[in-house]
Amino acid sequence: MVDFELQNGIVYLEVLYLRNYRHSGQSVSLCVVTRNLWVEQRENAATVWLILKKSRLNSEKRTSNCAIKLCMITTPKQLNENPQLHNHFSKEYGVTKRSVLLDAPHFDVTDQLPQDVMHVILEGALSRTLFYVITYFVNNDFFALEDLNEFVLNYNYGYSELKDKPVFVSADDLKSPHENLGQTAAQIWLLSRVFVFFAEPFSHNCPDVWNVLLSILEITAICLSKKISINILGYLKDLIEEHLQMFKNAFNEDITPKQHYLVHLPSQILKFGPLVRVWAMRFEAKHQQFKLIPKITKNFRNLPKTLAERHQSGVRADSISLSAGDNPTDHPLFRKDLVYGESTSHVRALDQHDKDAAKDYILRFYPSFEDESDKPIYQASSVTVHGTCYKKGNNTMLLAEISDSNPVFGSLENIWLCDSFVFLSLKLYETVGFEQNLLSYQIKEQELPSGLLVVEVQNLPMTCVMHTRKHNGCLYICPREDPKVLV
Repeated sequence: MVDFELQNGIVYLEVLYLRNYRHSGQSVSLCVVTRNLWVEQRENAATVWLILKKSRLNSEKRTSNCAIKLCMITTPKQLNENPQLHNHFSKEYGVTKRSVLLDAPHFDVTDQLPQDVMHVILEGALSRTLFYVITYFVNNDFFALEDLNEFVLNYNYGYSELKDKPVFVSADDLKSPHENLGQTAAQIWLLSRVFVFFAEPFSHNCPDVWNVLLSILEITAICLSKKISINILGYLKDLIEEHLQMFKNAFNEDITPKQHYLVHLPSQILKFGPLVRVWAMRFEAKHQQFKLIPKITKNFRNLPKTLAERHQSGVRADSISLSAGDNPTDHPLFRKDLVYGESTSHVRALDQHDKDAAKDYILRFYPSFEDESDKPIYQASSVTVHGTCYKKGNNTMLLAEISDSNPVFGSLENIWLCDSFVFLSLKLYETVGFEQNLLSYQIKEQELPSGLLVVEVQNLPMTCVMHTRKHNGCLYICPREDPKVLV
């Protein structure tokens, strides 16, 4: 890093114009990437920091292919007193004035605002890596883009994946890594996991490229987990460093800011907990409601007024109590926490024989349920708890438990409801092992069935629903969240 103090009060720079500056007797070739800008030296002298990214001065006092990034260090006073400087920062960086957050007590904008993993990973590092991996395979004739599209569009998706089913990837989507392959963030997440099963047969031809994809998928599974053990953070830090180095070596491309932000995720998880709890996905979902209103109303005059009125009407309607008493569960914040079945016909009360059988199963795992056993027990075909839908059958796989640091998965066989309790009965599968080349767990049915395992939905190690995938005659589970983070 080399610093140039401003001399004679003014320094003039030209955009994308190569000029030779001399510093300490050495000639340095600079590529200036800012617009015409002059900086006036005042009480606190500004400093121009020149960061040599691709090469540095060697013993022969010369550089080769230097790429220089320019950052201006200035003060709020300079921004206010210099119109040209203020105009430059407002257009280039969006900085128009001093943020009021800087005056908030016990708050630091550089330390207490976590990165958004939706943009950093799903629409950043994961999307960029998947773009270069697919481009590499297509350009080297390992498969055609049409073959990939046919596999992805005709894939047997589980019910929880249908809303995020990837769309057609066109040839134009492979022209720029900034287009997210024409997918949304959720679609990129699912496409990356499906692509592994499609391209795995070709992975032995390019292990370096394949390992880049596997590493970012593992980073994604860890960082987007709802529960994370502090023990995994050291491994995550090393994995991110290894991934960035492998990406650079495999594709010879620059590391973008979003990829660099990966470096900060382990420390931010340590400060804020699982970052999926503070990501922007929920705000994007809320934004979709406002984007749909103009399409429905066909009214584009005074659009802010229309959006505000429609939103206020919706909030007012949600606040109307549907029960006679003051029931807390009827509040709009909690009304959808627990939804039984898709309709009333999908929930039925168990007769005495089926009720006794269900009660016996529940009491094996929850002896304290004896106090509630006199109440009626219902069976549902599906139940939605805190936004996650659990359907009986339908290839619904859940993480039942962690045994000897290995995950044990089970298929959902029954849903029993009693008062506010939701019990899930699971048929356990044997975990054969972890297939590193697919980042998936191979499972098979138990040779000696151990019976059903009953777990209350709040006690599930991971709440996400998974689905089995057949590959080369075997059953695999490729979880969105990494079970290793729970150990």
